[in-house]
Amino acid sequence: ITSVNPLRVYLLDAAFPKVSTFAYNDSTANLVNPCMHVIMPLGEACIAFADQLVKPYPPSTRSRLFLDHIRGFRSKIAVDWHEMWFEEVWPQIAIKIIMALLQSRAQPLKIDRKIKAAGLRYKRFLFLSPDFVIDNTGGAFMVELNTNGFMIGDQYPELFTAQNETKAAMVMLGVTDYPLRE
Repeated sequence: ITSVNPLRVYLLDAAFPKVSTFAYNDSTANLVNPCMHVIMPLGEACIAFADQLVKPYPPSTRSRLFLDHIRGFRSKIAVDWHEMWFEEVWPQIAIKIIMALLQSRAQPLKIDRKIKAAGLRYKRFLFLSPDFVIDNTGGAFMVELNTNGFMIGDQYPELFTAQNETKAAMVMLGVTDYPLRE
């Protein structure tokens, strides 16, 4: 988010997938198993099970590795999951992020008005990192919206790298004097 008035949001064109360390099982006995749910697959609780992690790990949702291994109810019928991901699932994710921002915009707008009324001008931004669960029919459900997320860099190099995305974000935010202002 680079502006709240007007609302200006930049979304990546792909996400960093979190693939469960264990095959998902909805038994109530597994409710407390963090390695089966939405956490980084090599988080503290799951590091001991790293050998059970999907290999090779899909580096992003735009990678062939990710798209070729999507599973779900629709995969039992003639569905092109590649097409479905980009035409149905990814747009759902974008819409749900924007809806959450619009519904929570009132407080940031108040702060923005105070800053402008004081004659101040700040370059402000916020990185958000939403967590989504995609069900077996392609439905996208936001389970968490982390603030100051994204800056993953090379924290999990065995899973994925985000240096190009980090550099692009820094350029967009003006670290390289882009966009130049008079």
